[in-house]
Amino acid sequence: MSDMKTKYMAAEKLLPWNTKNDVLNADLCAKEYDESHAIIRRQKRTPTGIETSFYLLDLENGTEADLFDAKKLCALLNTKQIPFESCSAKDGKICFEMDQLSYEYDPGRSTLKSREAAKERSVCISPDETKEVFVRDCNLWMRDLKKDCEVQLTYDGEKDCAYGTYGEYSGYISAKIRGEPEIPDVLWSPDGNYFLTVKLDQRDVKDLYIIQSYDEEDRESIRPRLITYKCAFPEDEKLPMAEFYICDVNERKMIRTDAPLMADGGPMLNPHYTVAKWTEDSKSVYLTHVERANKAASFIMIHTDGTCETPVHETTDTFLNIRSYGTLDGFGTYCASNYLTEDKRIIFWQSERDGFARLYAYDAQNGKLLYPLTPENVIVGALIACDDENEKIYFYASNLS
Repeated sequence: MSDMKTKYMAAEKLLPWNTKNDVLNADLCAKEYDESHAIIRRQKRTPTGIETSFYLLDLENGTEADLFDAKKLCALLNTKQIPFESCSAKDGKICFEMDQLSYEYDPGRSTLKSREAAKERSVCISPDETKEVFVRDCNLWMRDLKKDCEVQLTYDGEKDCAYGTYGEYSGYISAKIRGEPEIPDVLWSPDGNYFLTVKLDQRDVKDLYIIQSYDEEDRESIRPRLITYKCAFPEDEKLPMAEFYICDVNERKMIRTDAPLMADGGPMLNPHYTVAKWTEDSKSVYLTHVERANKAASFIMIHTDGTCETPVHETTDTFLNIRSYGTLDGFGTYCASNYLTEDKRIIFWQSERDGFARLYAYDAQNGKLLYPLTPENVIVGALIACDDENEKIYFYASNLS
């Protein structure tokens, strides 16, 4: 068994999440610091390994400065180099995780505080951290953390047609085997009065099988294990289809939206990955609906009463590469480079209609194309940030001359 384990460990080194580290700075890391600054990360190779540095980027003039004194922080951590690959800022302090601990570093006072990192649970917590939503017996429940009481929100969920769950895929199965918590497919509004969720119907989706040939470390068995899950093939007519619902938290009311059903192949509203984004006033949530075969896509606005609008719709005879990974929420979890300005007048929409990935501006009220935002022949990789007040957008691109 140890021989087999060694082989699997060698093969694991070639998986994407390990090989990505062989190319430095391939994963763009940019996070919001405040309204006029962003945190960016850069890596370089040194004789002792990979050195990571963090900078504070001034979004007004493009200048950079060290985010913190790396030598001082390394001295406090008793390390030679920065040992973490991601960090964020809160009230002027630098927050990061290392060795299952959460750290808070104050650059001004050169003080470092640590605590045990919070373990992820199978819940989705409201923005004010007073409520959490979870799935029980295929239905959604909500727990009031202040009153320590629970309330059931849905009642018609059943096996393979449940609320708050997402389509099964190989990575999902691997996570379940590892015992990782399944966070409900729930996206809270900024004010915490609503959340968007799905009811996933995969009752008619055909089964697929995985053979787990190497057992867990605590079970020295050579007998393989058969794992069954739902998976649709390109030729299948029946797909896992997600139906969108809005929950009015104060009224404890679930509202079925008019949004079209969306084929689901994984998490859609997970805190780590979402196809939707709420407006700042919490009155609407928008998403990019991509139809099967990626030949049609729509920008859909869902209001809190469940009604919908579709101001932008695009079709092609080839393929729409519409879901490039933007970072408009500051954390890189919103998976489309499409955006609605805060005044709800203009929609930014990414398209390859002229052979190059460009950003276009649409009138949000009537869906009329206004003008292209980016130059010809420039390939937009992702929309990073939008400054509505100063009417500026930030994006990264290639094919620049």
